Amino acid sequence: MKLDSVLFCVALIGLSLLTGCAGFVPQTGPAPEPGGNYQRLTTPFIAMGDTQEHLSTGHPMHDNDSAVDAYVEVAQRPPEQVLFGRRLLEWALQSHPEEPFIHLGDVMDLSCRIEAARMTRVFRAAPRPGAILPGNHDGLMFGIYAYSLFAVEADPDALKWHRACRRGADPDDQTYKTSNEAFSKRDFIALYIAEHAMGAPPKPGLQPVPDQGMHEVSWRSTNPDAFLSAVEARLLDGVAYADSFLAQRLKLPRAPGAKRDVIVIGLDTNQAGVLVSTWDTVTGHSPGDIGHIHPDQLETIKKWVEEARQTGDIVVFAGHHNWNSLGLPSRIMLRGIMSQLDHPLVYLSAHTHREFWAEHRLLAQRPVLEMNVSSLSDWPLPTVASVLPLMRLPTGCKS
Repeated sequence: MKLDSVLFCVALIGLSLLTGCAGFVPQTGPAPEPGGNYQRLTTPFIAMGDTQEHLSTGHPMHDNDSAVDAYVEVAQRPPEQVLFGRRLLEWALQSHPEEPFIHLGDVMDLSCRIEAARMTRVFRAAPRPGAILPGNHDGLMFGIYAYSLFAVEADPDALKWHRACRRGADPDDQTYKTSNEAFSKRDFIALYIAEHAMGAPPKPGLQPVPDQGMHEVSWRSTNPDAFLSAVEARLLDGVAYADSFLAQRLKLPRAPGAKRDVIVIGLDTNQAGVLVSTWDTVTGHSPGDIGHIHPDQLETIKKWVEEARQTGDIVVFAGHHNWNSLGLPSRIMLRGIMSQLDHPLVYLSAHTHREFWAEHRLLAQRPVLEMNVSSLSDWPLPTVASVLPLMRLPTGCKS
């Protein structure tokens, strides 16, 4: 076993009790911006998250866990959100036809095939290419359902999830009453890769993945200016499906006169497999509440960080979970990778349904500056101005 894997297991057992509890604690923002000679590095782009398309006509669920109480502000939405929620996403994409987009996860809510089909149509119609990072609702029912050892014993075939995703408006309509209506994380990654492989612009070498079995994807674009420039993925099925991951390298368009590129490394913060979800359950957390990044994923992105360091590019890290909602072992390992870079560290996130800037100094002297993009499903909606600080850094800045 690799040293990173041993450290991860030890840290997971010994330090998970120190991670944040359910709910959101206001973050401490960074100090006032110092003066300096600033240079714009990228053209504008769209950053959004938590659209959470919800299947309201499925088989009713009468039980849940304490996550509903913990997140009551964002769990209770008016009926209009179900009818028009995805139109807000459509409006955001269509209103900015020249800007690429990054969706920071929670595209779906229950994670049903119907929800995925609806949102796929919206993304296919987007005028510019974009990327989607997996959220804890994208492949886990309600964002809290991963196979724990208890769930496997009680419901080995995840029939509760399948029933919740069967459309129940018409008893005679069997179209959505199959035994495969739940949309697992493996399904999410497979659909995402297939959409990019078969869609425009062309991506030579990127192929749809098999429907079943363990499968790995390691792809790099031949177009030096491609927005989605590389993909590393590992797909698992069975009870291990939530250990799958999708990591992406995104290249933001250069601003006129910029001398360096900005690379966004899109992380999958939802590696909540059997052991992780069981441990979270034992310690009183809902699987999906806490973000996890396992060593196998971090090992695949090291080459992107090293490449950017050698070429002098700026690296922005992005993930669905906000920084304080990442498990402590994940933050420790991610900090180790970030330490290779000599420019300001920026992390882009969602998950909290609240927009904020934050500065994190725990674990290292150099701060991580976090920008959270809030949600397109809850009020107040995020502001476009909040993306502006990410697009410029001091000329020649080294710290």
